[in-house]
Amino acid sequence: MQAVDASAFAGKRIVYRVAVRVEGSQGTDIALPWLRVDLPGGNTDFFDNIQDRPVRPNPTAPNTLAPQKGWAVYEIAGPVHPAAKSIYFGVVARGKARVWVDEVSFAAEAPAEQDPQSRALFSTLYQRLDAAQSSGGRLDDLLALALPTATVKGDGFRVPLADFFRQQLQPLDAPTTTQSARTELFSITITGDEATVATRIDALLEAAHRTRRTRTTTRDLWQRSATGEWKRKEVQITSVQSPGDTVSSGAIQRIAGQLATQATPLTTAAPGAPSADLAVFGKAVGDSRIVALGEATHGTREIFQMKHRLLECLVKEKGFTVFAMEANWPESLAVDRYIKTGEGDLRAALDGMYFWTWQTEEVLATVEWMRAFNQAPGPHPILSFTSFDMQTWRVAAERVATFIQQHGSPQDAAAVAVAYQWSTGLSVNRPQDPAFIDAAEQAERVTALLTARHAALVRSAGADATRDALQMTRIVAQALRNRTPGVAPGYRDERMADNVAWLARDVYPGHKIVLWAHNGHVAKEDDPENQQRSMGARLREQFGRELYVLGFAIHTGTVRAVGSGLSRALATHEIPPAPAGSGSAVLSAAGRPLFFLDFAAFRQPPGRVSPLGEFLEGRHEFREIGAMWTVENPAQANLRRFAPGKYFDGLIFLEKTQAARGL
Repeated sequence: MQAVDASAFAGKRIVYRVAVRVEGSQGTDIALPWLRVDLPGGNTDFFDNIQDRPVRPNPTAPNTLAPQKGWAVYEIAGPVHPAAKSIYFGVVARGKARVWVDEVSFAAEAPAEQDPQSRALFSTLYQRLDAAQSSGGRLDDLLALALPTATVKGDGFRVPLADFFRQQLQPLDAPTTTQSARTELFSITITGDEATVATRIDALLEAAHRTRRTRTTTRDLWQRSATGEWKRKEVQITSVQSPGDTVSSGAIQRIAGQLATQATPLTTAAPGAPSADLAVFGKAVGDSRIVALGEATHGTREIFQMKHRLLECLVKEKGFTVFAMEANWPESLAVDRYIKTGEGDLRAALDGMYFWTWQTEEVLATVEWMRAFNQAPGPHPILSFTSFDMQTWRVAAERVATFIQQHGSPQDAAAVAVAYQWSTGLSVNRPQDPAFIDAAEQAERVTALLTARHAALVRSAGADATRDALQMTRIVAQALRNRTPGVAPGYRDERMADNVAWLARDVYPGHKIVLWAHNGHVAKEDDPENQQRSMGARLREQFGRELYVLGFAIHTGTVRAVGSGLSRALATHEIPPAPAGSGSAVLSAAGRPLFFLDFAAFRQPPGRVSPLGEFLEGRHEFREIGAMWTVENPAQANLRRFAPGKYFDGLIFLEKTQAARGL
């Protein structure tokens, strides 16, 4: 990829051309040239990664120019917003594709001359579509301009056009909701009886208590009938952006009033405090077997303390015994050994989990409490500490090699050693390196080998040791596969969900488990913008209502995080107040410094049509920081859009926070 300053191209049309050659043996072996225009504040304007028309081996697609000896020239063109900040372009490899790139060009060009009759014709058609998607939501009018078999496709999905727009128009059934849509035509290409139209659609949805703006870019395929009538054959969504829902000042006051009466105030985030104020939380959890605790940042003291306090409540009053963190396994077993036996150095064990996010006073205090609980006199359950992430492979690979040397044949030990040599020299700091492809394949052979030798290994090492060794082979393969070029964005969440299921099914059957991870990982529904599956969504499919998901939201204060751009150092950053009308600002308007809100009361009418119920179902901007704080324009950039009522079963809000304290 490469980035350029957008100022020289502002208000113009840009064209990115690149010659690409692909070698591959499977349908998933493809390349994707891409072009993106970014606005200030981290928002995206134009984006196209040709995922609807990927580069394949031996190209024959009509969008290629002069294919020769496997090479073809691909082109992406789009507008640059007058306020654009940066332009990014590059090529992505997916699957096991080997990709060559040459003759890259990037330039501003005048728009191609358009046949006035064609533009007038399609402008009229899109005006009809805009009217059908505006107030009233006339599905029949949309379908009248589409073939019966028409579809809508995006990155990873394809659905009938009728089903897609039926769902899109559903909010308009409410009498207090209106919508307007305006489509701008970027380009029109007509070849015989087929046409390709690139568009940008700006839509505004106004409900009783919130407003939503979205911008969608598409490539629409049209087909002309024998009578000369044009019908849409396919809608290809290339990008969707939304600044999130905004709430009017009047609606904010009504929502704040509901929060004042229906949210449960919490006395403190500090662990060790009496748990009377957590009774509503305990009731909301009910008989859930897994409670997933999210976090709005990886570096907030009060969030970590509150999760410690919730753990105490869940252990003492709900019978939870397993605590699993978003950290690499099996490295976390050193912490488990410490809380059960006192062996080892706790600070060294936390350092052995690699990430600065867990090397804090707050996490250390949580683990020390678990150790004290296990040491307490009298009968009580024994707590376990574990994890489910898979970002590194070396410790797991070393332990597998030792295990097979002790309990396998010399031939098997030699085969494992040879297989794991493929990962020697690879760095966790070099993701998307093609060398990871072969290393991952070799690691997967080790998993197959131990699976084939399972019975013999159990006889030699025992069932538990064999179970753990086999899981370590999976961790090695997962970590390596996660860094192969073109791996799906949701791969890590998918594997973390698998690992949680393994813990629940094989290691701790019958135990109640507390998960600790970021809000985005525990979210129980998929993110419609990123179009990728979260760990929580996969776990909800497997465990249903046995899973309770708690999110966290914050407003102002400080946060510990790595800076963006040139400011990469770990530091404490000031969190400015969230923009007016954003989700964080609405929660702040309740005037409560710390509260818990269970969403169950808003799942059924009439709660859903109340101001608070509607707010929870809308996509709003919240302060959401993982490990990185965007230094440039912090007031606008460090926000994430999501619908809290869809992501979580309940929420804890903190008005003002402090940065977590590193060890």
